[in-house]
Amino acid sequence: MRIAITGTLGAGKSTVAMILRNHGFDVVDADGLAKSYYGPTSPVHDRLHHLLKDHNVYDEKGQLDISRFSTLFFNQPVLKNQVTDILYGQMRKDLAHMGKIHDPFIAEVPLLFEAKMEDLFDHILVVTTTKNRVLQRIGKSRNMDPKHYQQRMAYQYDDAYKISHGDTIIENNGTMEELERKVMAWIKPLTDPD
Repeated sequence: MRIAITGTLGAGKSTVAMILRNHGFDVVDADGLAKSYYGPTSPVHDRLHHLLKDHNVYDEKGQLDISRFSTLFFNQPVLKNQVTDILYGQMRKDLAHMGKIHDPFIAEVPLLFEAKMEDLFDHILVVTTTKNRVLQRIGKSRNMDPKHYQQRMAYQYDDAYKISHGDTIIENNGTMEELERKVMAWIKPLTDPD
């Protein structure tokens, strides 16, 4: 069983992944995977470095400065598309490979639909919440202002799209205990061999 966890920014995808990890499940973090592609041992490092080297996004040690890169990424659509083509191409290969060798295979993939990777999974969980809760969460946990949030959301499909294309929807509007109960009730029948 290959399972994807997705949803819009601030909905609680990472919290769902954390709950699963706390219960002994391995969950691949697609954002972490994408960040690893900028490292020197990545199979796409040279292509990315060639694309970005003239944009002042590397620090004095030659490491990618995420803050500078994010500003560039969200303000240059052509460059953004070139970078995402490289990242998504490699991520598709990696997730497809992992899905063949792990059962169950669970991955948190925030931009699952945007990256057109839903075909790699047998079951898609969409985590959703109200916009007010999103703005509260990203303000606290990410120190992100509403303008920056809107800029990020311009590159994502909205809740309605994700909900209509998911297999299971979990509304994350309550307490952590309520979310944990929902998550465990959802995952058990998918992964229980009986």
